[in-house]
Amino acid sequence: EEGIELNRVRYGQVLSAHIETQAADLIDTWSPDGENYSGHLARSTEDTPYASDQEALNAVFDALFYLEKTTKDVKLAKPLGLLDCSDDTCPDDVEGQISESSLVSIRGNIIGFQTLFHGADGMGLDDLLVDVGHGDLAEQITTDLQEALAAVDSLESPLDEAIEERYEEVEAFYTELQDVTSALKGDLATVLALQIPSEAAGDND
Repeated sequence: EEGIELNRVRYGQVLSAHIETQAADLIDTWSPDGENYSGHLARSTEDTPYASDQEALNAVFDALFYLEKTTKDVKLAKPLGLLDCSDDTCPDDVEGQISESSLVSIRGNIIGFQTLFHGADGMGLDDLLVDVGHGDLAEQITTDLQEALAAVDSLESPLDEAIEERYEEVEAFYTELQDVTSALKGDLATVLALQIPSEAAGDND
């Protein structure tokens, strides 16, 4: 048994080091300096992988759908019993049960969406909406994001227990998050003439 525990510790150390390396690579890749994906999105270059500014914009739009397809549908709707669940609820499908990190992960996903939508310290989709005369939509999505963050912060970990003991609160948070993703698939896509990813095109929620 000691050998098994030692192997788990060593595996964890190797895995942590690998994650740290991958995170550093991502930070470097999206740095505003040098030839990287951030640069490709921000300006036209001969070696850019995008054929047009609209295609580059759509790449950003596609990335936002992680909140729709993974966070909302997999991390929330399925455990809540609203999607692909054979019982009334499926709390065993909650992410990170052992570490009780499910809500931390979900909150991080919302912050990631928020950062991408607002462009961090640079131009974001909210600025583009203002430029094309739809600042009201930018404000709506910003407000919906703030309300979703407030809702997740009001929940108590772990998420699987919250689903079993305070279902209505978790469902209310799901609804707040759904407001964000509905605007993503609806008005935002329409106003900026963006193409919804194929895996999300058939969704009606």
